[in-house]
Amino acid sequence: MLSTIWIYLFPASAVLVYGIGAQRLLGINDNLSQNVVSLFKSLFVSLSTCALSFLCIKYFLIPVDLAEFFPFLTVILFILISFIVEIFVSIGVKENSSEVAVPFLSVLLSLSEGIYISDVLTICTCSILGFYFFTCLIFCLRVRIDVHMPDAGLKTYSVLLLSLAVIFIAVYGCNASWLKLNF
Repeated sequence: MLSTIWIYLFPASAVLVYGIGAQRLLGINDNLSQNVVSLFKSLFVSLSTCALSFLCIKYFLIPVDLAEFFPFLTVILFILISFIVEIFVSIGVKENSSEVAVPFLSVLLSLSEGIYISDVLTICTCSILGFYFFTCLIFCLRVRIDVHMPDAGLKTYSVLLLSLAVIFIAVYGCNASWLKLNF
């Protein structure tokens, strides 16, 4: 369980490997306090969707050999749960694309890669927490770049994209398992 948390939080982060939310990360301009509310909302919606989808897949779709339709079922459950959360928790936070894309794609990722419900919930939680961790990181990089960047220099977006690439290389550079020969 700890290895799953570590792998999906940093090295195999949904942002770095699958690109989930990468466009939102690079275009972030809002403050971090709005992201905390968005984090809890995303976690609640995605974990509820994961649990219900996993149970529906296991007890309804697999017995009738219709497991291929799990993305369709997941979309329906995600929209239903998101709608219910928006009705009851109307907190006035503006809805943006990451509040839909990141949780939903994290749900699909976790349902595709998890075997047990504990694995599914762990992968989904770590994917979303990884996204918000990189949100904080990119926000700090953006502030640092804006302070030290000359006016005639590179664009902030280009430097952030290069920074994200360096982070990706740094995380995967220490993984030397690809050097091992398999005989």
